[in-house]
Amino acid sequence: MISSAVDAAQNGHGSYQSHQESEYGYSIRTENGAVNLSWYSPTMVRVDHLSGPEAEPDSSYSVIKQPDPQISISENETSRYLEFNSGVFAVRVNKDPVYLTFYDAEGSQILTEPADGGFEIPEGERKQATFDLDEHTAFYGTGMRGVGFNLRGKELEVYNTQNYGYQEPLETMNVNIPMTVTNSGYALFFDNRWRSYFDFGYQREDRFSFRTEGGEMTYYFIAGEHVAAQLKDYTRLTGRQPIPPKWGLGYIQSKFGYETEEEARGIVDSLRMKNIPTDVLVLDLYWNENMGDLSWDRRAFPDPYGMIRDFKAEGIQTVLISQPYMEEYSRNFPPADSLGYLVMDENGDTYRMEEWWSCDGECFGVLLDFTNPDTRDWWWSHHPEFMQNDTANVAGYWTDLGEPERHHEDMYHHEGVVEEVHNTYNLKWAQLLFNGHREMRPGERVFNLSRSGFAGIQRYATFPWS
Repeated sequence: MISSAVDAAQNGHGSYQSHQESEYGYSIRTENGAVNLSWYSPTMVRVDHLSGPEAEPDSSYSVIKQPDPQISISENETSRYLEFNSGVFAVRVNKDPVYLTFYDAEGSQILTEPADGGFEIPEGERKQATFDLDEHTAFYGTGMRGVGFNLRGKELEVYNTQNYGYQEPLETMNVNIPMTVTNSGYALFFDNRWRSYFDFGYQREDRFSFRTEGGEMTYYFIAGEHVAAQLKDYTRLTGRQPIPPKWGLGYIQSKFGYETEEEARGIVDSLRMKNIPTDVLVLDLYWNENMGDLSWDRRAFPDPYGMIRDFKAEGIQTVLISQPYMEEYSRNFPPADSLGYLVMDENGDTYRMEEWWSCDGECFGVLLDFTNPDTRDWWWSHHPEFMQNDTANVAGYWTDLGEPERHHEDMYHHEGVVEEVHNTYNLKWAQLLFNGHREMRPGERVFNLSRSGFAGIQRYATFPWS
């Protein structure tokens, strides 16, 4: 069981002190911190529960939409509360203690934080937002899970996790999104990248909560009568999925794996002979010699571009796997090591994982630090040389192990500790491929089969696989 500490609030806001209008909404000073309200549309408001007088909201990797200063918000103040109304819904801020309630245009309650306070700091750096739960609300979303559609009564971790060979439904898998839609006229997106947890009435049937292990507490309240409307606003906030290439919607053939050009050509001949309408062939890790080599193994694939050209003549595109790890024997390891582009240990040295699996345990493995923009630029710079020549092009990407799969707690990144950067690691990887591909081939649609993901990754033309 995941401990989620939904008891009485500790170090919550306390009572109201003052408020003032800001560029995009209002800032409410409280006894122990602040609440900022920022409107992104008449149906969407950002709530920052700040934990102290000097606290600032975290920067976001997921949100690309800006708040809208043109939205007309009416203000009403009484001795008991402040109320801000967009014309679609209203946010009422109770004064003593501070907690938030959301109402629709007719004045009916949509959602409320508890009367004893909805913002908590259970211990240490943890933050928690808690809400009252009625008997009718069903919760959906939060990413890839094997627990059924309605998540009510579940306690769920938000931490990208790979699982091999599972036979039973799993609660935590590769794609985790800290966002839930409901049948009760609202959605909530918690813009926090740290390891976190949802409690949908698990510990208390009359309450649900979101707890994070670090960072400040920011959530977006989205008013929408139906799930479709809620998702439309969410993708306005975090980005829309680009249209894939037409071939990406077809049948994709893959296995672990085609070890030689001869074997790859053989499977294409077999697929065509049997009239199986195939559009893509994926080449697993055997296309290069060592994990981390962004170059063809010419012993196994002596004429890769001729092979790709012949496949395309058969109507089949070629997609290659790549990983964010490299092994000791990779030709890219020495420069990455010397340039400081790999994840570090506590002493500032490259973090080496012994008995690495891609070399049958006979070498160590290392992890690229994609939180470092210099690493991302350097890694992309190797792609054009194996992606294309004058006669043929690799069509897309199959990104594997991006959770990251092996991500030890004593690793250190350019942007922070593991629990802070873990969920957004693959987001950075997808971003570099998307931007690099569009620069390399302007006007061509990007296609990335991604095993992992986080909020916003859809805008980088990723298509999840499991």
